[in-house]
Amino acid sequence: MPFRKSSLLDRLDTGVREARRALPAISVALLLLLLTAPGAWRHPDPGSMVLWVLMSTAGGLALLHPLPAALALGGVLTLAVSVPTVYIGLGVFASIVAFTSCVARCRPLTSILIGLWYAAILIAATVSLAQSAADVAVGASIWVILLLAAATIGVVIRTLGLRLGESRRARVQDLAAQRRALSRELHDTAIRATTEVVMIAEQARLRDQPDPATDLDLGRISAAARAATEDLRAAMEALRRSEEGEDAGEVAGDVPGATLLESAQKRLTQAGFTVNTDVEGERDVPGPLVPVLSLCLGELAANVVRHGDPQHPVALMLETSATGVDVVVVNRRATTAPNVPSGGSGLIGARERLAGVGGTVETRTDGGSFMARMTAPHPIQSSTQGGRWASRS
Repeated sequence: MPFRKSSLLDRLDTGVREARRALPAISVALLLLLLTAPGAWRHPDPGSMVLWVLMSTAGGLALLHPLPAALALGGVLTLAVSVPTVYIGLGVFASIVAFTSCVARCRPLTSILIGLWYAAILIAATVSLAQSAADVAVGASIWVILLLAAATIGVVIRTLGLRLGESRRARVQDLAAQRRALSRELHDTAIRATTEVVMIAEQARLRDQPDPATDLDLGRISAAARAATEDLRAAMEALRRSEEGEDAGEVAGDVPGATLLESAQKRLTQAGFTVNTDVEGERDVPGPLVPVLSLCLGELAANVVRHGDPQHPVALMLETSATGVDVVVVNRRATTAPNVPSGGSGLIGARERLAGVGGTVETRTDGGSFMARMTAPHPIQSSTQGGRWASRS
């Protein structure tokens, strides 16, 4: 079974994503270094150069980690002011960047304390360099104005972020309401209908002792309706979940690959197929992937029942790897047209479900054989947004 092995590509993809995320911070750090370049020509001493590199780096990191970078920058500035031989120069503007980032992302009290600390450092540096009281007043006023401007920009960024968050929460609530409405509709129509099919089939089996073939067909109808009812209930539970996802403690746990294949194997066996299963890999199937893969396996099993030849065995194969989960279903097409209603949307639905978690469905016909392969990447957890998926394609 030709499973995809792309761990190196996955690592490269992760590195590109991280580099893209760090690009603004790197750009700011380089810009601050360019601002200090003129001073490097006039004061080429090693202490000043190390100071400029540290301040520029801290200014860039403030975009990713505001509070640690601001504290580190404050410590470097305090040390620099206490050493008269060190030339600070334009690298001091890194403090403006760090303070803006703190106001935008840290708590208000923390931002105020950082601002007062920076103001004290900058005014002290002005006093040490000024030659008159007027120079001290002008320099201190400039730094206070710059810090107030930085605070204003930070407040604007923070306000815009809060508004975007409120808009997103409203959209999530609207989607959750739509899901609840769809869930009610499914319960009132589809689940009731499939439950009634089960009851009719079971009652027919109890009347007048039907012949073995009819009894077998009624049993298959009942089993298929029960399986459809369970799938619909699982879909209802998925519809009830909000877009933010569930807490980690509420998400279903990992399950062995064999357990995931049991439902499809049972459905195919009841339909008269011989099923061979093969599970590889030491990892279990991640809990967040279980509902999606289970529903998609149900679609593939239904496709086999509709179009497969019961005289040939069906192969169900699953492999878990470092990159994700691969599932392959191989069966032989029936040589005669089956007497089933026309369909054609099952594989489309499976593709849509897997696309939602970054996965894919591939189908291939080779002579009289038909192969369907599902791939789904492992979910990547985020500390701020809950479980999310990253496409491995």
